[in-house]
Amino acid sequence: MSYLDKSLIKSAALIGIGSVSAQALALCFMLVLARIYSISDYGLISYTISVGTLASTFVAAGFPASLVRFLSRYSDDQEKIDIYFSNIVTATLGILVLVSAASAVIYRFDVGIISIIIGYSINYIYIGIIRGFINYWKIALFNVLWNLFKFIVLVIASYVFLIKSSLFVVLLYAFGGVFALAILEMHNRTCLHYCRKYVSKHTLKKISAFSIPVMISMLAFNALSSIPIMAIKSNQGYNLVALYSVAMTFTVIFSFIPTAITTITMPKISRIVNKQRRIEYTAQSVGIVLVAGIVLYVLIFFFGKSVLMIAFTERYVESYPILLVLSIGAVLSGLRNIFCSLWEGSGHPIIATYDIVSASVVCILLSLILVPQMGPIGAAYGYSLGLLIAVFVDLFFWIRYIAST
Repeated sequence: MSYLDKSLIKSAALIGIGSVSAQALALCFMLVLARIYSISDYGLISYTISVGTLASTFVAAGFPASLVRFLSRYSDDQEKIDIYFSNIVTATLGILVLVSAASAVIYRFDVGIISIIIGYSINYIYIGIIRGFINYWKIALFNVLWNLFKFIVLVIASYVFLIKSSLFVVLLYAFGGVFALAILEMHNRTCLHYCRKYVSKHTLKKISAFSIPVMISMLAFNALSSIPIMAIKSNQGYNLVALYSVAMTFTVIFSFIPTAITTITMPKISRIVNKQRRIEYTAQSVGIVLVAGIVLYVLIFFFGKSVLMIAFTERYVESYPILLVLSIGAVLSGLRNIFCSLWEGSGHPIIATYDIVSASVVCILLSLILVPQMGPIGAAYGYSLGLLIAVFVDLFFWIRYIAST
């Protein structure tokens, strides 16, 4: 355990600093939006990002995520790294073309939605690469630079050049990561080579066996955030979408510690062969995330309304009851992500698919039932209850995993 303690604390500290800084900048980005744009425009931007993010899951979640496992597993073999990289990029580009074309038809060539799909695909490929190499500095700096660039450009465009365009914000949100990627690679280039000759059906089949369950998991996970917003928009319009989105944005504070830990947990578990050490590593991570989540929830319960008024102005104080319900889901989401690192790192991504698909089904059903009657608060109940089901599923498999040691 002493080895695990040192490893966890040292690596999580660096990632944690980067994660907190990046999420704080992301929160500032949304704060500026809430102050500059009308509630309706804020709702429109949130809706476009949500739909684009959900569609981009087909591209960004499966094959790019598999880079983490395969690059970390074969970190000492450059040829195998290039083989897996070449196959994953080929598959990702093919899916990107198909999804972009389908989205163009479905959403009538909505530039914002298509831009989110393309931008997120690029970003997630790069995130998969730097996580696979467990490059702590690049992981931390990428997220910070990505959000810093978005924030600075938004402030300059809005206050200096007086640009107030919803499309401009969406494009900035979509491609801000490309700037961060370029800066990091100019400073320290990642050793990867794309070779068309390495692409083969055998390798693609092996990668797909891991990637497809991960893609389904991420699709279901993004549905938890996107479907409620789409349901609110269909029944109540963009103004109530804005109230729900503000509450959801505020719950980002619950992701600081879980993100720092899960970013390194999955690739590290991929390298750990001893099952008992995997259990110890996971249990320790769960404990940290649970304690942090409870503390944050207590703070939000007592001070959340005041913070909403100060940060987002009095126009969004009505988000407080929604925030209280969504915060419970945020705590559960952090726990679920820790378990997913174990399932994916140990080569059992299908378990993560079971938990999040169960959560997504519950969330969608409750959104359809509750949103027409209760509005955003109904969507919040669906979100949190869905994640509660996910954690129950994880605990069931966790008990079986321990019993099998």
